[in-house]
Amino acid sequence: MRWALCTPVLAGFVFAVGADAQTFFYNEVAKDGRIYVFASAARYEAFTKSSGAETGPVIERTGYGPNGETVVFDSQDAINLYNFKHGLPGESFAKPDETKTSDYPSGKFSGLMFGDYYWYFDRHQDGISTSDPTPVEGQHGLWFRRIYFAYDFTYNEQLTTRFRLEANSNGDFTGGDLTPYVKDAYLKWTYAGSHELTCPAERQAFEHVVVIRASIQPRRITA
Repeated sequence: MRWALCTPVLAGFVFAVGADAQTFFYNEVAKDGRIYVFASAARYEAFTKSSGAETGPVIERTGYGPNGETVVFDSQDAINLYNFKHGLPGESFAKPDETKTSDYPSGKFSGLMFGDYYWYFDRHQDGISTSDPTPVEGQHGLWFRRIYFAYDFTYNEQLTTRFRLEANSNGDFTGGDLTPYVKDAYLKWTYAGSHELTCPAERQAFEHVVVIRASIQPRRITA
């Protein structure tokens, strides 16, 4: 088995654009009546260490060499570098279709809060109402009127689920805890185009057990 190392030309060819620089590797190896052309240093190293057994995916062109040899390229870049070196016209190649990664399954946490700052500078009566004498004149502060916290999980385009908590202020200006309860807990299946089946959960206070009911609510989505 004979080896001949041919013109490691362009191995140190550097093309710089602005502050970025990229080094192009190029090498040709003649072996057993074929010319192997490499534009990847890693592929070239694997080829030489394996005595030519490791080639990886290649592009072959029969009779493309200067003496009618079969030329084996490691990539489309190698073809154009070879053409440039041997005075052949450059070639353009269609970009392969990119494999789109699946968007499913996917999950998302989300939240929404409604609140404001209030100040009762002056009031015609020093109380919330005639039935609630809580004094409010001069009172100010921040409060949350309503809070949502949700988790949505999408198994695929047809099957989704949501779990959402809600907490509301009592509006009495006396403070106190905001007790969350289950606002939404359901599994939704969209089938046959615009038809849906939804299996909801019973709304319960957060300290109680959430009971999943087997009630099915089919409906058709209209535009």
